[in-house]
Amino acid sequence: MFELKPLHHEAIPAALEKANRYRLLNEPGAAESIYLDILAIDPDNQEALVNIVLAGLAILTVVAQGQLARIAALACGILLVAAFLAWLSRGKK
Repeated sequence: MFELKPLHHEAIPAALEKANRYRLLNEPGAAESIYLDILAIDPDNQEALVNIVLAGLAILTVVAQGQLARIAALACGILLVAAFLAWLSRGKK
């Protein structure tokens, strides 16, 4: 396995620009990785700190949306079973 080269202080502005672009393109995981690289060499970088929180919120939103889709599918399944059972019980009367 190869080792990645560390980010240099001079490269921070370009890295912030790239990370912000990834975040705006709805690629929060890629943006978060770049922000972490920036914070590794400049822990007090305010722009990276604010934007890593925003990227983290975007990741949480994507995860939550996935969970909501599962819950909605489960609810639809339950409703279908209930409707089928009601239909069956009508036929038996």
